[in-house]
Amino acid sequence: SPCLSVCLSLSLSPAQVEAKEAGKSKQDEVLMSAAISLICEWAQRVLMRQFDTVVDLARFLVKEHLISPRTKNAAVVMKELMNGEWYHHRLL
Repeated sequence: SPCLSVCLSLSLSPAQVEAKEAGKSKQDEVLMSAAISLICEWAQRVLMRQFDTVVDLARFLVKEHLISPRTKNAAVVMKELMNGEWYHHRLL
């Protein structure tokens, strides 16, 4: 429960709290990495195309109009595509 968590945190030293938070952060990082890899693997099977990163997948979805460009997140990706940074980077 949240109350138990707060009570336990109060009994820990600052170093113990920091170590506990670092462990949680590492677990979150591992989970996020695994989730991103699964998304890329799924997209590769469905779209029959290789994606090295989830950003590559997002760029492809926007560029190929497989997702609405009207969303806030798609606008960020579109802006990068329009600036030519991604296209230029891919040519190198």
